[in-house]
Amino acid sequence: MEIGAATAAAMVTGTGAVMAAVGAYLADRRARSGHIESSEAKDLWAESAHLRQELRAEIDKLRAELGDVRVENTKLRAEVAALKVENSQLRRDNEKLTAQIAELTAQMREGRA
Repeated sequence: MEIGAATAAAMVTGTGAVMAAVGAYLADRRARSGHIESSEAKDLWAESAHLRQELRAEIDKLRAELGDVRVENTKLRAEVAALKVENSQLRRDNEKLTAQIAELTAQMREGRA
């Protein structure tokens, strides 16, 4: 079975057309690489953008809260320092009063004897 020249020419032309179409498709895909094509990819991209936005808001909130905690920490440190000074004074007062009690107790015992 022989193929006629016209049929062979049509096959070559058809094959060339198919190859040209495939080449054009591949070139177009390469040009579009990095673009979101499917609806699932668009949904994932939108969800990730939403998550990034939520995380940025959470970071801003935590930074503000951290600033408040630092201010409170500074206040508490000052309060602790003042309480340490007061505690030292109370210890000295307690030592003096304990000595006075001991002295008065000794005087009372001498008076009874």
